[in-house]
Amino acid sequence: MTIANRIKEIKKAKNIKNTEELAKLIGKSTSYVNKLESGSKENPSSEILLALYENLNIDINWLLTGKGNMFIEDKPNFSYENICIACAEKLGYSYEKMDNIFKFVFGYKEKIPYLLFLLAENPEMIDDLIFELLQSKKQRSQ
Repeated sequence: MTIANRIKEIKKAKNIKNTEELAKLIGKSTSYVNKLESGSKENPSSEILLALYENLNIDINWLLTGKGNMFIEDKPNFSYENICIACAEKLGYSYEKMDNIFKFVFGYKEKIPYLLFLLAENPEMIDDLIFELLQSKKQRSQ
């Protein structure tokens, strides 16, 4: 089964009537979703993956590989704000400074959704992220 077929399965399982409705739910154009469904666009962007995860509780591993369950049952709350707050507290930074660091390190539009997706799929990675940021902070102060 392809990603295109799994997108159709999602629509069926969630009683989504048409492509326009799915496009609205994930915040993308109907033409983009049509390309995913038809298979002409094989790999969804990280923003699409994150939107499917956040809005429809779709297990991204299932969507990409067909392995596991279609839906995530216990989804942790990994909003950008929550991650920023948690990292800022552990590092002793203000929210604004942490926000600027994330924007500088990960890029504002392109990579932050990917960061959130990774953390949502692997919650233990937040500790690794904080460790790396602490190491970077120590190196800059030396």
